Amino acid sequence: MVPFFGEKERAEFNLARVKDNGLNFEVVIIPEKAVALKEKYSEGEAPEESELLDALQSVKVFKDAQKGLLSSSEDMKKIFGTDEEEKVALEIIKTGEIQLTSEQRKEIRERKRNQIIDYIVKNAIDPRSELPHPRARIEAAMEEAKVRIDEFKPVKEQIPKIIKELNPIIPLSFRITRAKILVPPSHTGKIYSYLKKFEELKKEDWLDDGSLMVEIEIPVAGFPDLVDSLNDMTKGEVEIKRID
Repeated sequence: MVPFFGEKERAEFNLARVKDNGLNFEVVIIPEKAVALKEKYSEGEAPEESELLDALQSVKVFKDAQKGLLSSSEDMKKIFGTDEEEKVALEIIKTGEIQLTSEQRKEIRERKRNQIIDYIVKNAIDPRSELPHPRARIEAAMEEAKVRIDEFKPVKEQIPKIIKELNPIIPLSFRITRAKILVPPSHTGKIYSYLKKFEELKKEDWLDDGSLMVEIEIPVAGFPDLVDSLNDMTKGEVEIKRID
């Protein structure tokens, strides 16, 4: 049999694997992309077909990838109800075990740790000062609390537990504020596109002179950045007011 991969490639395998009814199914994956694909499904999202292909080194389903032994159509139909390899590969990534080296696990955990810190910096304030916590303070609190990052769980799923662990060390408030923004006609096109990215765009009115009046809800921690961004984009010609 001609092997699908050479010896060097086999030594660098990362696999996603499912074992069921004494049968073994394996696909050869790109670790980071396979983890991201698995996360999307756990969050109820439906990734594009291209994302599956990007997560695979080969669209082949093996019973033993190291030996280059392919799974049979009969075995795939028995367990997955189909012998279409892309569909089977997707199920293996979604429901199976993803094998990672210790270094790969460390890299994924560090990436997610930074995403969690970014979220807290952008969305939380110290209720005593009404100001965001500096990044270094959040990092120190995570060290003190011995926060554990799960390399397989989506970041959104981990945030509530981590905030609970941090609260005894640094007070965190995720208070929301409402802002009213008046954009002059010369800047409405650019600013409207920018503001539409906000999920909590509560109200929009186009005035007779072509100006745009909007109301949005954002975390208090994000309000200063919003003000700076809008002033930069309009050269200070926008009016912004908190109305909470």
